[in-house]
Amino acid sequence: MSANEHQVGGDHYHKRGALQQWDVIAMFGLDFFLGNVFKYVSRCGEKEGEDQVECLLKARHYLDKKIELLQGKPLEEAISFHRMGEERSSAHTEWGK
Repeated sequence: MSANEHQVGGDHYHKRGALQQWDVIAMFGLDFFLGNVFKYVSRCGEKEGEDQVECLLKARHYLDKKIELLQGKPLEEAISFHRMGEERSSAHTEWGK
């Protein structure tokens, strides 16, 4: 069985047409950010009771981040974590410690 023939974790999204969102993302070679923009926009309104404005705001959030990266915003500022009261930059933090 292929990944397109089953869904893990529910059935709230149903395939429309011949392609699923991840097929389109792969076909166009979209990166993580643009892939998520496409996913949120293309699925907007499919879930019963879904707040469509929130769905579109999620898409815009990913688009805003993509724009920041294209504009050359420093990653050191973008990748800061607030852990247990300490401000850390991932550039200076080893994962898993």
